[in-house]
Amino acid sequence: MKAKKPMSEPKMGPTEFAAEVERLKAEGKFPSLETLLAAIAETRAEFAPKILGARRSCDRIAQRCPIVLPVQILP
Repeated sequence: MKAKKPMSEPKMGPTEFAAEVERLKAEGKFPSLETLLAAIAETRAEFAPKILGARRSCDRIAQRCPIVLPVQILP
């Protein structure tokens, strides 16, 4: 079993990615550009309002309750 890479590292390098693309093309499983763009548009339509709403909510909370960092009081 292959060890998982940390989230900060890419899952595939450029060589691995190119090999995966070629494998999918050979198997006839590589999506067309139109299919890919439709999937991206659908995902954006679903998640963009949720992300923007969460950002607005966070902004409102920050305005009402600013973050106060602890301060060391010197003698």
